[in-house]
Amino acid sequence: MNTTASSPMNILRNEKNVENYIYILDGHISISNKQKRKLRGLINYGVVFDDINEKPCIEFIEKVVHEQIFLILSKTSMKHLDMTIRNACQVRLIYIIDNTNEVLNDCEKIRGIYPNLTSAFEQIEKDMKILLNKYSTIFSTSLKDEACDNLFTYVQVLKDILLEVDDANDLKKEMLDFCRKEYIGNSIQLKYIDEFETEFRPDQAVRWYRRQETFVFKMLARACRTLEADILYKLRFFIQQLNRQLKSNCSNTSMTVYRKQFISQEDFNNLQMNSNTFLCFSSFIGMTKSKMISEKKSQTKLFNTNDYRLILFEIDINTALPHMINDSNSDEILVTFASIFRILTIEQIEQDVIKIKLLFDDDVARHIYDLTRSLREIARESFPLLRIAKLMKHMEYMYYTEYFCLMLMNNPLTIKNEPANLVLGGLFHTLCSFYYEQEQYDRALEQLEKSLKVYQRVLPPDDIKLTPTYNNMGSIYHKKGLDKQALQYHKKAYDIQIKSVNPDLDSVAAYAGNIASVLIKQNKFEEAIPYLQRDLQIRQRLYPNEDDINLAVKYHNLAGAQFRLNKYAEALDNYRKCLEIELKIHPTTHPTVAVTYYNMATTLEGLGQLDEAIQMVQKAVKRLLITRDDNDEEVKMHRDYEKRLEQKLWVKSLFGTN
Repeated sequence: MNTTASSPMNILRNEKNVENYIYILDGHISISNKQKRKLRGLINYGVVFDDINEKPCIEFIEKVVHEQIFLILSKTSMKHLDMTIRNACQVRLIYIIDNTNEVLNDCEKIRGIYPNLTSAFEQIEKDMKILLNKYSTIFSTSLKDEACDNLFTYVQVLKDILLEVDDANDLKKEMLDFCRKEYIGNSIQLKYIDEFETEFRPDQAVRWYRRQETFVFKMLARACRTLEADILYKLRFFIQQLNRQLKSNCSNTSMTVYRKQFISQEDFNNLQMNSNTFLCFSSFIGMTKSKMISEKKSQTKLFNTNDYRLILFEIDINTALPHMINDSNSDEILVTFASIFRILTIEQIEQDVIKIKLLFDDDVARHIYDLTRSLREIARESFPLLRIAKLMKHMEYMYYTEYFCLMLMNNPLTIKNEPANLVLGGLFHTLCSFYYEQEQYDRALEQLEKSLKVYQRVLPPDDIKLTPTYNNMGSIYHKKGLDKQALQYHKKAYDIQIKSVNPDLDSVAAYAGNIASVLIKQNKFEEAIPYLQRDLQIRQRLYPNEDDINLAVKYHNLAGAQFRLNKYAEALDNYRKCLEIELKIHPTTHPTVAVTYYNMATTLEGLGQLDEAIQMVQKAVKRLLITRDDNDEEVKMHRDYEKRLEQKLWVKSLFGTN
């Protein structure tokens, strides 16, 4: 399988960081309030550093992953710009503010020198439009790729969810509330948001999309490129309206259209490696009926030819693909997002131009539907919000899984819906496991508390389905050193299971073992033994041939507790049963057997059988020396113990004492 482009974001964004670009402004440049509003209207998120070369600025740049940075610098700062910043891949363009005629050409990222911020802002606005129009994220997958969890299939299923009718929610209000939060303090974009709220009509969706200066285009361009599910989900209202307008205005004839854009060298290499491949543009894509190859030098300068290739896409489309011809320019066509095409040919037509011929027809649509069938089934649910949460969980995008789960918690469609609550409870369990593996036990416990709250909407507190939740809560409390709470929840899970008409034996054994573990930690060995025995009994029933290594562990645990209570004969019997299984299952190089020999030696010592104890220590040493040398610390420890036993045996034989 080969999927081009990077994975969707699975990290928290900085607040207000919902566009493709961010700015860094040199603090030595004077900026008026009017200019601040203008800059914020152009780029919603940015920072000012008094010293560009200091550690805070460098660290900020290094943490940028999914955006590109426009540096706005004074001439002095540019002359002394740190090489780390100059070479940072995150820094796309540099704009220098200076009113002299001095030329600085020592860095290819320098876009120009401008007498004031206003003229620099004008150039930034032009450059952003070129960059956004000449680049889009693409994904590809080969015909033989049947995986249901790659980016290509993910994009298609995500698209289905975003376009799904959702009459239960006010999608327009949901979108505008989200946008106002992200653009708070941005007077220019807030004005556009107000305009959208009062004046938007369904037949104006394309017109709004073409207004690249507005929040709609900026956010959608970002979200389609990075596949940030939270932004895309909040923009569903506009996405659906735009897609519907394209569908309703489709041309009634097939046609050949063209698109010129830059793609990364990595993406191009991946495309060349695969034949008979599908390609998907993640965004809404502008195309033309005419084939113009040449690019203005000022535009190509924005794309480093070492990192990008100029591609001319020649695309045959039929009437089934949602698209719309521009009323004011019949040469321009807008095609819906996440559109899929078959790659027919790739050829070089000019020194710096590659032509890729694409096809969209009914066969392509049918094959893609088959390719994504498995993932569609995995994400199948009764309403979109639950579907997207399940999709995020399957793709292991844990930040988004948690984001949508929190939305589901108080969603009216969830609260009284038993199947939905059961699914949501399971999703919180997945989040618990994620944080538990990262040793973030407080956050893991929070997920289980949410899971329990959700489950108890539709289940009684003693329902057997809740026992994994209670048990896992006990395990986390145990990790946190809160043994009283750990014991409480482990016992709750255990008691519910054993009182059930049809208890799950594996669960009973696991819960009994967990209770014993907490009790042993508290040195309550007498209380632990019945639970250890129950755990062992069930494991014996499940594996009557005694060929399970976990059964050996159960014997070992029980023997250890019995040893601590000076029940040496019982402990020795269980150590021997443990040893029989280990010798049968483990290879000769496995060190665990040496541990069992050693424990048997200490038990035999407790019984006063010193000769046998010495033999067991010798076996332990022999086992260790298969994989270790004489200087190994454990080998030395065992030999010291052997000497103590020999000394004790000599004293016993001399004085006839124990």
